[in-house]
Amino acid sequence: MKTISSIFFLLFPIAIIAQETAPIKEVEQVSSDNGFWTAGPIIGIALAAVACIVAVFVIIKTENLKKELSVLKNSFKNDLKKSNEATLNKNNSEFKKLELKISELQTTIDELKTKLSSNINKISPIIENTYSSISENKKQPVESKEVDTETKKESGINRVIYFGPPRGNKFSGGRSSFTPGQSIYSINDNGKGAVEFSFSDRKEALSVALRSVTDYIESACIIVGNPSSSPTKAVTIKPGIVKREGNDWIIENKVQINLI
Repeated sequence: MKTISSIFFLLFPIAIIAQETAPIKEVEQVSSDNGFWTAGPIIGIALAAVACIVAVFVIIKTENLKKELSVLKNSFKNDLKKSNEATLNKNNSEFKKLELKISELQTTIDELKTKLSSNINKISPIIENTYSSISENKKQPVESKEVDTETKKESGINRVIYFGPPRGNKFSGGRSSFTPGQSIYSINDNGKGAVEFSFSDRKEALSVALRSVTDYIESACIIVGNPSSSPTKAVTIKPGIVKREGNDWIIENKVQINLI
C-alpha cells in the first residue's frame, strides 16, 4: 500500500503538467446538465491514468520478482543446508565405521600380543636348554683325530680309544675323546696285541646304543640278567677282548653288561 500511495503522489504532478501543456480547444456543448469539457484536461488525466497503471504493473511485477527471488534464495539455502547436513551425516557415519575398524584391529593386535607372549613363555625354557646343550657340546671336541695305533704301539703308553658301534666284528675309526652321539665303546690300548674293551658308562652312549639294540649292543655285548624295559644305565660286568689288526680292532670276546 505504501508503494501504491507513493506512485499516486509521483504521478499527480505529471497529470497537472499534462493538463497545463495540452492544447485547449472548445468542443460543442454535449448537455446543458453536464457543463462543458475541453479535450486538454481529458488527455492529461488519461495519460496520468495510463502512467499510473503502468507504474503499478511494474511495481507489482517487481514485488513478485522480489518474492520469487527470495523464495529461490531461501530454497537454495535450505537445499544447501540439507546437502551439508547429509554430507556431514555421511562423514560422521564413515568416521564411526572407521573408528569401529580401528577398535577391531586394536583388539586383534592385543590378542596377538597375548598369544605371542604366551608362546614366548613356553619356548623360553626350550631355548635356554638348547643353548645350554650347545654350550656344553662346544666345550667338548666335536671331532678328534683318529688314533694312530702304530705310534702308540711304539710308545707303549696306555690310552683310551672311543668307538661307535662295530662294523661286523670289528671297530674302526677310533677317536681319542668321547664324542656325544657317536661314541659307545672304549678300548684301553696298552700297546699290546689283545686288549680289553668295555661299554662306556656315559649316559649319552646308552642313548645312542638303544637306537638299535641288535646292531649297537648285541653285536659287541652279552646282556647278563634280565634287562630293564627302559634302561637308564649300562654296567660292564666283564670287559671284552679285541685284537688290533692295523688300524682295526677285531672282537674276540664280547663284553658282558647289565642294563638297569
